[in-house]
Amino acid sequence: MNEPQNKNYQQVRDYVYNMAREIIEDMGGEPDKLTTISHLKVSAGVDSMGLIELLARVEKQFRVSIPEHEFPKFSTVQNIAEVVCKYQKEQAR
Repeated sequence: MNEPQNKNYQQVRDYVYNMAREIIEDMGGEPDKLTTISHLKVSAGVDSMGLIELLARVEKQFRVSIPEHEFPKFSTVQNIAEVVCKYQKEQAR
């Protein structure tokens, strides 16, 4: 997957990455193993509650509402950033 290179995407990705690292650390995991393409559940051990917490933080930070049908796409930092940017653009209209 090629990551979009616009500044907003990079800001969203960096925020999601840092929040995911915090959640992994809080869960007793190893945040240093996280990359933007690591599978959050499989590779990083983030459980469903961790993903919900991450979603809540992202929605609050970026003032965006993500519909439930998008939740299955929340598998990597990169995927989450792409979904957030998509809805930021749609909800700004």
